[in-house]
Amino acid sequence: MLAPRTIVTALRTALYGGLAGWLAITSDQAKELLDAVLFGAVLGDYLTWALRSIALLPYYVWHKSWEACVHVAFGYAFFRLGGFKLNDDIQYVIIAFFVFLLVAALKLFYYALLVVTDDGDEIEP
Repeated sequence: MLAPRTIVTALRTALYGGLAGWLAITSDQAKELLDAVLFGAVLGDYLTWALRSIALLPYYVWHKSWEACVHVAFGYAFFRLGGFKLNDDIQYVIIAFFVFLLVAALKLFYYALLVVTDDGDEIEP
């Protein structure tokens, strides 16, 4: 049976991959806005993943190193091989920043909820 964290990670990766694929076929007007939203979401996801990985690192060295390889490979494929570029227009930078803050806040709230309810399978050593 897969751990809940593995299922959430797979769903999140499928969502980002689906959005990236959809961005490749959309019109230019929607593409710039969706690029900014996706850029902010991916960066917010990466930041919270990195903070949680550092917090749990002493207990989960093997799992975190494997997860780091997967995240780096996905990030490289998404940003470099996919030709992802954020428009320099200030409104798109602001949208990306606010989506970044929203995703980071939601994930941090979720992780705090796991600690408070003691429901997380990887919280205890």
